[in-house]
Amino acid sequence: MLELSEEESLSPEHLDSQVQKAQDQLLQLKRQQDQIEKQKRELEELSRKQEELERGRAEMSDKLTRSLVVLEREAYDAQKRLEQLRAMRESFGQHLELIEAIDPKSWNPADLHKELSRALSTVDG
Repeated sequence: MLELSEEESLSPEHLDSQVQKAQDQLLQLKRQQDQIEKQKRELEELSRKQEELERGRAEMSDKLTRSLVVLEREAYDAQKRLEQLRAMRESFGQHLELIEAIDPKSWNPADLHKELSRALSTVDG
């Protein structure tokens, strides 16, 4: 508050000076208020962005974790399928060798019935 003695309160120059000083202080306070409000808005924006980052990060982490589980399951299934295909290929290769080993020209005519039965058993295998 302004403290004025009786002599000072009567002087128009002094009153004008005090009014100007009060206006300057008011202007300075308004500038400070504007600056503080600007800082507040900036902090609120930073806070909002930080929350958005955390939310997005958690969401992406969850999606990636679930995707990794799916990929692990798919890789396991693919490995099992590959093992089955290899076993089938091996089995087919062995059967092909047996079938290709059938040579009717080398059979003894006396054992033709027995050789044919064995060959048919191999082919029907």
